[in-house]
Amino acid sequence: FKNNHLQSVVIGDEIIRYGTVTDSAPWILKDCTRGAFGTRASGHSAGSEIGMLTDHAYRVFLGDVSLNREIAEKIADFMNYTGVRMLDFDGLEGTHSTGMGNYAEVLFAQQWFDHLNDNIKNHYLLGASRSGHYFWHIFSRMNWGEPWYAGFRESQTEYRLKNQNYFKRNLMPGMLGWFKMTGSTTIEDIEWLMTRSAAYNAGFAFVTDLSTLTQNGKTEEIFSILNTWETARLNEVFTESLQKRMQDLTTEFHLERTGQHQYRLTQKYSHKFRHTKKVRQPGEPLFSTFNFENPSHEQPLDFMITAVKTDISNITIEINNHRTIALSLTLKDGQTIKYSGRDKAIIYDQYWNEIAKVPVDKVQLVVPRGNLTVNFDCAFQHSDEDGLVKLEFIVRGIPENLISW
Repeated sequence: FKNNHLQSVVIGDEIIRYGTVTDSAPWILKDCTRGAFGTRASGHSAGSEIGMLTDHAYRVFLGDVSLNREIAEKIADFMNYTGVRMLDFDGLEGTHSTGMGNYAEVLFAQQWFDHLNDNIKNHYLLGASRSGHYFWHIFSRMNWGEPWYAGFRESQTEYRLKNQNYFKRNLMPGMLGWFKMTGSTTIEDIEWLMTRSAAYNAGFAFVTDLSTLTQNGKTEEIFSILNTWETARLNEVFTESLQKRMQDLTTEFHLERTGQHQYRLTQKYSHKFRHTKKVRQPGEPLFSTFNFENPSHEQPLDFMITAVKTDISNITIEINNHRTIALSLTLKDGQTIKYSGRDKAIIYDQYWNEIAKVPVDKVQLVVPRGNLTVNFDCAFQHSDEDGLVKLEFIVRGIPENLISW
């Protein structure tokens, strides 16, 4: 009963859901719902056979061999009728409910394949979360790595990358799994993903929806970035030595197209910190000090400042204890101010819609090569216990020119 998620029985063509079962004979189903899941409540004669339906935590029923065969054919019918050509056999292990183990997976997949029309058979993409040797002639790729647990950089990252060696050893195409774009997905997250894609010459599945695309203020730029990186990857502009550099998860890169077959790649050195509200003795400084390195050349320091569960004001950034940037503004909870060169920083809401431009003295942000010390301070307003400021400081490497032939 612990693994009984839908609590359903079937009598004839009617499915009945129930709440509990009596503790002793004669067994009685209590708190029942007749005609469940679109079936029709009907009369049943004494002695009619009743069976409990087995199900899965995904809240779907599991079938016997006959029902699985019918389900496989219905999937094929749907593809034949609509022209849909992509399918993932995710959770195919559910066929083990037949008691036939991996052989049941084979029967299901073969039934689906045999029922496809020739038009679909000639061109389709079949993914799988698991695969046996039998699938070699019908499946296109494995693509495991789910986006539901955390952001781009945290959700099953180690597992995704370990899979790439497995795929390569078994002559499968590289695939990084599924990534979900939300209203707050950043340009930096997208370029982090595309760096990994280029590093392993691996594709991926990209999940989004119309409301998300409308909500995110960077949607057009995100798709432009996807196009630029994917075109470059498919044109094999990334050398083997460059790919090895990019396999380091701490590395980040920016790619731009400079001509029909020409690209400019710039490594970004990102340093992420947090500043929290402090309680100290009267007169004691409340700023946070961060140390990191600029391994590249003299340049203005890029930054992103995000207010989390608080509003902040009177922002100051002091570089190497002598250059100070003062931002006379209020950053509300969820807002970000981002500086990427030139003479203005931009304030965004949590969905990257532009709110305002703020003048910035670019000269004051110039940092030398070598070790850097940055002191950051701000005034917290209406902060709850978890209120903090997320900080990211970025320096850029020397651009590298890439050419595809």
